[in-house]
Amino acid sequence: MFKKYFLILFISIFLNFLLCYRIGTIKREELSNDISKKSLESESYNISLKFNEILKRKKRKVKGDKSFKWDLKINYFIDNTLNLFVVKKALLILEEETCLDFVGRSQLYSKMSGIRFTRGNLCYSTVGKELGRVWQAISIGDYCQTIGGVLHEIIHALGIDHEHNRFDRDRYIKLIKKQIRSNEYNFFRKVSLDDSETFGISYDFGSLMHYDVEASSKNDKSTMIPKDKLYTRTIGQLKSATFNDIKTINYYYCKYQCLNKIKCYHGGYQNPRNCKVCKCVEGFIGPHCNLLSLPSYICGKTVYIAKSIPIPLKAYGNKKCVYHIVTDKKSKILLNIEYVYTNDYNERVCSPDDSLEVKYWPDKTVTGARFCGSNNKFINIKSLDHHVIVYFKSTMKNSGFRLFFRRLR
Repeated sequence: MFKKYFLILFISIFLNFLLCYRIGTIKREELSNDISKKSLESESYNISLKFNEILKRKKRKVKGDKSFKWDLKINYFIDNTLNLFVVKKALLILEEETCLDFVGRSQLYSKMSGIRFTRGNLCYSTVGKELGRVWQAISIGDYCQTIGGVLHEIIHALGIDHEHNRFDRDRYIKLIKKQIRSNEYNFFRKVSLDDSETFGISYDFGSLMHYDVEASSKNDKSTMIPKDKLYTRTIGQLKSATFNDIKTINYYYCKYQCLNKIKCYHGGYQNPRNCKVCKCVEGFIGPHCNLLSLPSYICGKTVYIAKSIPIPLKAYGNKKCVYHIVTDKKSKILLNIEYVYTNDYNERVCSPDDSLEVKYWPDKTVTGARFCGSNNKFINIKSLDHHVIVYFKSTMKNSGFRLFFRRLR
């Protein structure tokens, strides 16, 4: 009797262990040595955003209907035909930046919800959680088997639609329908206001979820054009999720994680992983994002005051720097970019890691206009408020930029 009891108990514990065991726990130190950064970066900027994605149900930040929403712990299974480390790196980024936890499974258990990463000819994902307890497929084709490409599809599965499908997109881009392949119009359909939830987050040209200017083109001509032409090479990057991409996920899934609310400044918001501090836009620091970034040995001075006389700003080499240019609140700032020279991975899209980025809109959470390569001379930018943020990021020693700025009354 006792032998039978202990045998049943042992089997029960063993099965429970199999069910709950996290296959390949996501650890940063394990991934860093296994992913070839060089190969991933080169792939990501040779990828066209003509994804041929299949989106079975489209909603921009699913509005109020929790049936399309995942629990905070999401099971996943990775087919052995995929690059395990690329997928797990993408999941790790989302775990670190949001309140979501991804639990690896050793097999496709029945009566369990989860995401199954499969190898396919196309890149596609359902937008939002499918109904019922099912393993929901994310297909990863050769041209999106990068960290950014996988992130793009996971974010769809979490319920986030393309940025260029937002209900307010016509304020920011002009769609050229006659250039779009007729069988791909659906990739550009605008979500209605009634079926949208943007959480008050502004349109982001640099979003990982935004197609590039020639997406789905039938003749290699532009299918969409930013109404602010300075953003032409900002849209379509497939490298990384932006501040607002992550902010959207956190607003959708994590707003109840912190019981005691704190004040955040400059577009920051409470960190669901550490409720005592805010998540800040790059360039702002402190627990409440109320301070500007500090000077450093590599970048030097980081805060400049715009005056009536032009003042130069320049940087060279392999570095990542942030510069704030400010003036009185009644004035604007004029920037004259003399030149920019950086790596040029893609003739249409600037890399977030190899470009000069200028944030001149009042909302500093949105990606700025990016300039890269060598054909960037004598560009004039007039700010829309009294504060400009300039980011210079480069992986090349012989890269650099030079600009002048002054106050405009």
